[in-house]
Amino acid sequence: MFPLLLNEEVVQVFKYWHDGIRDGMRYRNRIYGKVRCYPVEQNLKAYDFANAIAQSNILCCITCCREHYAIWVCLTLISQIQHSPETLIQREYEVESSSV
Repeated sequence: MFPLLLNEEVVQVFKYWHDGIRDGMRYRNRIYGKVRCYPVEQNLKAYDFANAIAQSNILCCITCCREHYAIWVCLTLISQIQHSPETLIQREYEVESSSV
């Protein structure tokens, strides 16, 4: 499973509350929460991070614009992700280490 890559103009962005104000977005019939954002210069890092999430069978997507790439996870799974952020950080580290 690969993450969707979407232009930020085709999604609907909103704010929601989960232990603070967070960014959310809707695309088609699904809602997502933002988990990471990368500057355009780090687009490969964004792709690697999103692929690591997707390889764990977690529904995610990437939105892009001129300034950044954002990684989004389906909100039905976001509480699972946010209660164990070290899991995603560890995966990102493994991806970065393997690409060196």
